[in-house]
Amino acid sequence: MALPGARARGWAAAARAAQRRRRVENAGGSPSPEPAGRRAALYVHSLDDTELRLLGRTHSACDALRTLAEARRLFPGRVSVDLMLGLPAQQVGPWLGQLQELLHHCDDHLSLYQLSLERGTALFAQVQRGALPAPDPELAAEMYQRGRAVLREAGFHQYEVSNFARNHWQQFEPQLTLWDVFGANKEVQELLERGLLQLDHRGLRCSWEGLAVLDSLLLTLLPQLQEAWQQRTPSPVPGG
Repeated sequence: MALPGARARGWAAAARAAQRRRRVENAGGSPSPEPAGRRAALYVHSLDDTELRLLGRTHSACDALRTLAEARRLFPGRVSVDLMLGLPAQQVGPWLGQLQELLHHCDDHLSLYQLSLERGTALFAQVQRGALPAPDPELAAEMYQRGRAVLREAGFHQYEVSNFARNHWQQFEPQLTLWDVFGANKEVQELLERGLLQLDHRGLRCSWEGLAVLDSLLLTLLPQLQEAWQQRTPSPVPGG
């Protein structure tokens, strides 16, 4: 299970900082041209209007697809989209249908993100009071694994836990892996031995026991990641 919450995503995002890209926050907006070597990332989230409303998004699936078509015109071969999984009441079959549909429209980069319920959001409140069912982690895991298989069959290479690319995927691949950063760290090894962390081919993540002490774990992980990132040898970005 991936580390939940905004703070946990912060250190994971730092490992992707080498990816120079422009983000278009609202998939209903209009992307603008950028220099070669960058990407336009569209936060599509879902191709189901009911799910988009559940997430509090103002764009529709049609808006997203129109914007995606415009982005591909402006950034040929350099457009990234995302699809969220693990939403309340979401089912595997319809979600895989969305993924297949998105593959007909997307370029060469796609991200699969699992929903994290954030305290203080309307969605969190609805789940807390029982108006919506809590996300099912087992169902989300099945979506993720089956989504990986679909993307692999479509020619995508998985280079990070959530990120997939095809064709020129090497330009997106980070120069540091989680094994490089944390594999030999004594504190991380102790956390692994205590069962608080798990580090394998799927990435670094908390165990259920580790979730209870997530804040203290981040105090160990973040400085290690920052130090490794500062010591890396920067690689050239094509066209950058």
